[in-house]
Amino acid sequence: MSEAVESGFFDEMAVKPFETAIATMGKTRLSLSGAMAKVGLYKSEENGAWFYPLNGAASTHIVKAANSEQFPLETINEALCLGVAGRMGLPAAECSLLPVNAGEPLLAVRRYDRGFSNASREVSGMASPCRLHQEDFSQAAGVALKYEPTDGNYLSLIASVAGAACANGFGEANLVFEYTLFDYLMGNCDNHLKNYALLYDASWSTREVAPIYDVVSTVEYPSVYLEMGISFGGNRRIDQVSRFAIEQSAKMCGLPPKMASNALVELHDALAAAVASEADCIRQQGFLQVDPLAKAMLVGIDQRFKAVS
Repeated sequence: MSEAVESGFFDEMAVKPFETAIATMGKTRLSLSGAMAKVGLYKSEENGAWFYPLNGAASTHIVKAANSEQFPLETINEALCLGVAGRMGLPAAECSLLPVNAGEPLLAVRRYDRGFSNASREVSGMASPCRLHQEDFSQAAGVALKYEPTDGNYLSLIASVAGAACANGFGEANLVFEYTLFDYLMGNCDNHLKNYALLYDASWSTREVAPIYDVVSTVEYPSVYLEMGISFGGNRRIDQVSRFAIEQSAKMCGLPPKMASNALVELHDALAAAVASEADCIRQQGFLQVDPLAKAMLVGIDQRFKAVS
């Protein structure tokens, strides 16, 4: 069962993000954790209308609102990071910014753990997506502490889990490593175990590493710790990573260190064009606030690359 979202819902969420999220969760019984206020909604494929997924109906998107006082432009930040990841050829969650009358735009992230097929059933006259099972790496690895402790070596842990769980074990372990390289260059310290996941297919017969999601350049916010949630071992601070640590971490993940170094260089060399292109796309949608954010990101990307060159 679904119920149409009120016309002023998104404006209300932009101004009162957490109050609106709590009220919506009470209506839909959907709980979503994280720093940003967020709600699960259903978007019609036919006309783009939004609905509350009631009585267990499946949502298609997670809509997020920024905490503009503590983390200004957080939704634009995440949209830029995810868009850049997609342009870099990394599997990334699809997202779009939603304009509002007041406050910062909302971010609508399409759920990668949902799928439509010709056999999809209907709820309230609308196609209902099937739920694809996923488990984050905190669950998959059986580790309760989502942020890496000293000598936790979470990167080699999740690479090992991905390698054992997926049909293309080497390729999926390498993908996890590339995600972490991307997080490092983009300045994302919030890359903890619950922001990496395994995704099952509809038959539950195969698994693969889920698209990258919840990526924000956290270094843009002085109040956020500089320790990475998943690091390259040694010092976890993002401003003290070394090329040696990256190569040793690759070796611990069962990957050739030279391949890791080449991947780092290739990512860096393609990032400037990807950031510029994605920022231009966001700007053309009317979100001019992306310009100083993109400029700061590019400076940080070059600084972090030079630190490990």
